[in-house]
Amino acid sequence: NTIVTCIYPGFMLGLLLNVNHIDIFAGVAQFSIPFIIIVFAITWLTDTCAFLVGCTLKGPKLCPKISPNKTISGAIGGLLGGIAGSMLIYGLLCWIPAWNNILSVFGLAWWHFLLIGLFASVFCQFGDLFESKIKRNAGIKDSGNILPGHGGMLDRIDAMIFCVVFIFIVSLVIII
Repeated sequence: NTIVTCIYPGFMLGLLLNVNHIDIFAGVAQFSIPFIIIVFAITWLTDTCAFLVGCTLKGPKLCPKISPNKTISGAIGGLLGGIAGSMLIYGLLCWIPAWNNILSVFGLAWWHFLLIGLFASVFCQFGDLFESKIKRNAGIKDSGNILPGHGGMLDRIDAMIFCVVFIFIVSLVIII
């Protein structure tokens, strides 16, 4: 568990740097900026909406042995939040002229962003569950002492780690 928690965050977050420089390969100025923003928007809205909807509606647990507080309603709320984040970025791409060029050059439509938001949100939630599983296997509640009671620092980025891998792959597929 210690080796996994030392290697996987650094390796996967290193892909965020690759996403940041993907515009070099795309041949379109500022191509990487929306994809960097989309990683954060989807991650934050997935986590926030999952928490708010899950706390409000409660209901059956998603994976009680791995993460006893996560609910199915929260997971659905997280999916909707991820889609909303992606659609928000699509709206910005339509509205900002320099970024609108990205839509036309690569033939991206609103439904592409809907699918990106949906699948990226699934990866965010998988990242949350993966990190919870690591903590359960290690027999610990928090992954560190920096943010006690919030799961530790790794809990702040666990969803982003898996989301950025998906967004990196999507951005490569778009430019190919």
